[in-house]
Amino acid sequence: MRRSRAARSLNLARPPRPLKLLKVAKDAVYIRRNVRKDSDMTMKQYTYLWLALTVYITFEYWTLNHAPSMSILHGLQTHVGAFSNWNLSTDAGRPISYLFGWLGITLIMLTNPYVARKKWSPLKKLGTLPGWMNFHIFCGLLGPTLILFHSAGKVRGVVGISFWSMVIVVLSGVIGRYIYVQVLRHERSSAQTAEKMHAKLEKYRMASKQVVSEEDLDEAKQQALAFVGFPVDADPDHISMMRVLFGSLYGDVRLMFSSPDPVPGLPDKSRHVIAEYAVAHRQLIFIEPFRKMLGYWHTFHLPFAIFMYIAAVIHIVSALMFGVSG
Repeated sequence: MRRSRAARSLNLARPPRPLKLLKVAKDAVYIRRNVRKDSDMTMKQYTYLWLALTVYITFEYWTLNHAPSMSILHGLQTHVGAFSNWNLSTDAGRPISYLFGWLGITLIMLTNPYVARKKWSPLKKLGTLPGWMNFHIFCGLLGPTLILFHSAGKVRGVVGISFWSMVIVVLSGVIGRYIYVQVLRHERSSAQTAEKMHAKLEKYRMASKQVVSEEDLDEAKQQALAFVGFPVDADPDHISMMRVLFGSLYGDVRLMFSSPDPVPGLPDKSRHVIAEYAVAHRQLIFIEPFRKMLGYWHTFHLPFAIFMYIAAVIHIVSALMFGVSG
């Protein structure tokens, strides 16, 4: 298969040299200085907790409306005298709806200490920034989840404005987390990984009983780069930020379920080696676009967050003072 001009411009025989460091957003630099090895695992734990709570709340919400005998809360109401007076209606204006609303807005407000932790010097000694960011994301996921149940799908008027602003903030927050992770990649570490994987592939090639040329190996690397989301038909120096973002996301999701084909003539385990090489190579090429994206992301995320808070305050005040839900 003939390679494109852009693909040929990549030095696939060896990983690219680390890119020259440019000025980075202050918060990204500060995060990088405070990265802990278990920060990703902590985020996984928060994610599992959010998923578990969401599944349980969804189960209770459905059973209370369609199969009360299966509800744990209904069982407590029936068999425990202290809970016999509970109002388990999920209709708007009922205790459960209010509980979802107040807990949801409280959790959303708890996303703000992370911002204060970055800006206010006395708080910078409390914990690590990744830990605060993980809690920020957890609250930013669970809070809107509870608000969704609070609204019962009725999103109109001011409630609708606040709700859809919240949805945009949540989605942009998830994307922002991904961008942060890409910015935190150390260029030197990615370059060392690519070099190490390149050396392994060369070792496999030299030990192979079947003749595998350098051109064959380069072709396999090109295919692996395409597999992990690098647009091999594009000029590496002029790739749009949207193509970088969605290409990287697509590649990472794809790697969760499969891996590149093994290099012809090399052992099957070469598929994992070449996948790791391709990811490290992609990270080196994409790191500068992700840094630029970080600045644009702040510009997009903050106004919607402010607008969401304003609409939420109007909704709460009107509901408390006038009994108006929309």
